[in-house]
Amino acid sequence: MLTHSQVIVHQNAKLCVLEGALLPFEVRRVYCICGVAVGATRGFHAHKTLEQLLTAPAGRIDVETDDGRGNKELYVLDSPEKVLYVGPSSWHTMTWRSEAVLMVMASQEYDPGDYIRGYEEFLAFAAKERSV
Repeated sequence: MLTHSQVIVHQNAKLCVLEGALLPFEVRRVYCICGVAVGATRGFHAHKTLEQLLTAPAGRIDVETDDGRGNKELYVLDSPEKVLYVGPSSWHTMTWRSEAVLMVMASQEYDPGDYIRGYEEFLAFAAKERSV
């Protein structure tokens, strides 16, 4: 998880700032996923080179990551103060635990060729990456 450069509380509002040197890459694309049914799980893929930052500005989303070596982690995004880095070759799923918005900041523009959509294909890719 990344920490914000600033969290400013003013009256009844909070401003969470993530900028500059705290960003692990240049953000080239930003999108939000919303309107997902509570309990639904999305994702089920990895990327070959794409890096992402995920945050839930509203609601709660559980994110599970898998590095293909038996290491799985569960992260809870339930505050705009929490930002999760998901790097290349990381299988991930996102489960909506409440009405929520997922905001994604990506290092590249959309490229369907960068996706690994099959889990067995992901495991083979991850094993190949380890041997390089």
